[in-house]
Amino acid sequence: MRSLLGPLLNQAPVPLAMRRSNSSAMLGAGGGASGFEAQLRSFTTNGTVNGIVSRTSTAVSQVEWHLYRKSKTGKPEDRQKVTDHAAWDLWNKPNPFMPRQEFVEVVQQHVDLAGESPWVVAYDKRFKTLPLELWPVRPDRMEPDPDPKKFLLGWNYRSPEDGKLISLGLKEVIHLRTPNPLDPFRGCSPITTLLITLGRSRAAAEWNRNFFANSARPGGIIQVEKRLSDDEFDELTMRWNEQHRGVGNAHKVAVLEHGEWKEIGFSIKDLQITELRESDRDEILEAYGFPRPLLGIDQDSNRAAALAAEYIFARWLTVPRLERIRGALNHDLLPLYGDTAADLEFDFDSPVPADGQAENESRDSRVAAAVALIAQGADPEATLKAFDLPALPFSVPVSAPQAPPREQTPTDDATNTQFARIVANLVQNAAAEETPPEPDLSAVDIAWSAALAALLAQWTAVVADWIVELLDQVRGILRSGSTADLATLKVSTATATGLLQDAQLQLGETAARQVVTEAVEQDVDLTAVYPAREDYAPDAALTVDLLARGLETSAAREVQRIAGPEPDVDEVVASVRTHLESLTDAEPKRVLGGALHGAVNAGRAATLGAGPVGAIYATETLDSATCEPCREIDGRWICNTDDLTALFKLYPLAGYIDCDGGIRCRGTFHGVWRAQTGKETS
Repeated sequence: MRSLLGPLLNQAPVPLAMRRSNSSAMLGAGGGASGFEAQLRSFTTNGTVNGIVSRTSTAVSQVEWHLYRKSKTGKPEDRQKVTDHAAWDLWNKPNPFMPRQEFVEVVQQHVDLAGESPWVVAYDKRFKTLPLELWPVRPDRMEPDPDPKKFLLGWNYRSPEDGKLISLGLKEVIHLRTPNPLDPFRGCSPITTLLITLGRSRAAAEWNRNFFANSARPGGIIQVEKRLSDDEFDELTMRWNEQHRGVGNAHKVAVLEHGEWKEIGFSIKDLQITELRESDRDEILEAYGFPRPLLGIDQDSNRAAALAAEYIFARWLTVPRLERIRGALNHDLLPLYGDTAADLEFDFDSPVPADGQAENESRDSRVAAAVALIAQGADPEATLKAFDLPALPFSVPVSAPQAPPREQTPTDDATNTQFARIVANLVQNAAAEETPPEPDLSAVDIAWSAALAALLAQWTAVVADWIVELLDQVRGILRSGSTADLATLKVSTATATGLLQDAQLQLGETAARQVVTEAVEQDVDLTAVYPAREDYAPDAALTVDLLARGLETSAAREVQRIAGPEPDVDEVVASVRTHLESLTDAEPKRVLGGALHGAVNAGRAATLGAGPVGAIYATETLDSATCEPCREIDGRWICNTDDLTALFKLYPLAGYIDCDGGIRCRGTFHGVWRAQTGKETS
């Protein structure tokens, strides 16, 4: 196998172009191209293909790469970066005319359009085993040299200048490709499934162009009574085109000496050009698996949908393309360096954005599992360590004094929200001696997550029982024929209320003990004060009743929607069951989470109010997304511990009263003890 590599360095190993630039020759002039050439040309002829391939190739080219020395443990985090190696230098500058970013972008364009990208490897003429340059070449110019026994002998590159074949050995070509089920030597791109669609789209665009070029009207017929001579025909055609062809001559009055104009019996609306364009676009998006919002198609897309599209693009489009390149580097390029690269590997920085929701769900899952194991007698410290959770105090005091009764101030005509804003303005002007330290509330956060996870696990059984009760009532109402009684659907809530009260009681005690820990860190002796179980009864009962009412209403509305004058009772009941069981736990998670956070603040307030006089400051460290009102109150002095009136106005139930997130607010407060805080203290 001979190699026609250039005798000089910094010279392409094969002819990449003709001596003179000829874009028509490079892209394939005319409209008769087929195979790889037609696939490559679709990048310049179809806007949707161009948009998709541009975004994928640009995203892949912008990712950072590293060369690592493998670790003995096999763990990625134990690898060591290598910055002094010929392979690393080559990857940073594949050839004298292309930085890595451009090289990768060209490679990815070839793969996305043709399903493959051959890299020609140039070697140092003095050291035939040392790769010196990498060149991406067009896949339509590379042909395999198969062998029935050895599978592949090498490759043949066809020169664009004279069409001659240049033989290349196996070590002179790195062939990156997506597998083709019909050809083990070649790649397969989504374009192969879209050639008919792209042809139809191009034909529609040309029809549109011709429509406007021909007076912006559909074609018609000029009918004459006699056969025209050649001269008469040419004269009639010439005069008609001069007077009526082109947009500038549109809608001029036609004067016919020897004929009659007849319209063709269809309009441009009948062709449904817009619908056809959208259908073709959707087919291209489907073939590539490309998210619509990233092309700016879904104008009404909200931020959540946009973030989801970015995640899908990075996870399912960018990462697989990067992994394909990584495979070529590690399994084809590095072995060319022999023993010097035996323990090396290339890898890339993940482009996938952090998924906050997934991280929270993972943490909640780990907390729930840890709580379940500890409840069954597992060692708390070992369990938390196994689930990568911080240590928490699990000891329970033998006795706990009750909090002194709170003096409730009757509300005036102003609403709580108005009062909160007034207090916030006063707080803004209050001069504290120094910025109070932020407490470490991670233990509170984990305890809240664990309590919520455990409660939601129990809530599944509660909802299942509620569904059974509702279905029995629906069946009876349908059989009686009195659909007006759907408004009376009612489930029993005593068990659920008790579960919520128990969870609030336990979490309130944990929160109270956390305040004691925060005080100890400030050299202040404090005794945990626990609200009694009955203190949570009104809030627990109302919370559960409202959740139950939501399920009752949902069942009634579904029956009203699907039940006709003579309903099939079993069929309607089955449909209602499917509907109710398909409801997510988003609303219970939001509402129950708010109730549990209320228990956190109740335990904290009771303990702070029973201790020595100190200052209470607002803190929003538990909020994952902080709104503007919460940012304003964060770090502000609220009151002193000897008078909690202002505290209960700002935090009447759970979080901060003025929070835009409502019950989702995780705002709370902490105590600071010093000689003078916010106002004179005795």
